[in-house]
Amino acid sequence: MFARDRLVVRLDLAGHGASGRARTRWSVGAFAADVMAVVDTLDLDHVVLIGHSLGGSVIVETARRLGGRVVRLVGVDTWSSIGIRRSVEDLEASVLLPQMRTDFEAGARAFASIMCGPSTPLDLAARIADEAASMTPQIAIAVLDDAIAAGPEVFEQTLRDLEVPRSSISSESFRPKDGAVLAAFGIDNVVLPGTGHYLMLERPRAFNELLAGVLAR
Repeated sequence: MFARDRLVVRLDLAGHGASGRARTRWSVGAFAADVMAVVDTLDLDHVVLIGHSLGGSVIVETARRLGGRVVRLVGVDTWSSIGIRRSVEDLEASVLLPQMRTDFEAGARAFASIMCGPSTPLDLAARIADEAASMTPQIAIAVLDDAIAAGPEVFEQTLRDLEVPRSSISSESFRPKDGAVLAAFGIDNVVLPGTGHYLMLERPRAFNELLAGVLAR
C-alpha cells in the first residue's frame, strides 16, 4: 500500500535473509553503514527509517550519520531498554545467550518462543523459530554480544541528540513499553493489541494502518 506514493526500500541486514555473510565485524555500527550505503546508492534525501527489534538501534545510528536527510524514525517493538540499567549477566540471560553458546539451535528456538507469545499463530511461530535457528551461530552470537557490550548510555545520548521526530509501534505482550519513559525521549508510542514481538506479521493490516497514521504526520 505504501509503494503507491512512496519509494519503499526493504533490505536484509548482512547475515540475515538473502544478504551476504562475507565480513568479520557484526555490529550495529556495521549495519548502519550498510543502510547508509543503500541510501547513498539510491541518492535519497527525504528518508523515513523503520526498524524492528535490533533494527531500532540500527536506525538511530544511521540517522546520526545521515543527519538532515532523515525526516522520521519509526521503531517497531523496540527501544524497550531505554531508561533501564541491567547487568551484563542479566542482559545475556534475557536473550538466552548462555544457552545459545552451548546449543545454538535450542537456545534460538526457545527465545523465538518467548518473543512470539500466546497471540502468535502456530504456523507463524514455527516459521519464526525455524528462521532463528537457521542463522549462522557465530553471526547471531556476535550481534548479541555487540548489542550488549554497547550498553544503553551511548544509545540514549545519541537519541537525545537527534533532531528528528521519532515514533514507535509496539506489541502488547513482549516486553511492554513504558509510554512515559519513551515520551521523555521524544518518542510517541502506540500499542497494537493482541500481538507479540512480530506484530507486523501477526496483524499486518492493523499494523499498516498504524504506520500510515505515523507517516501521515
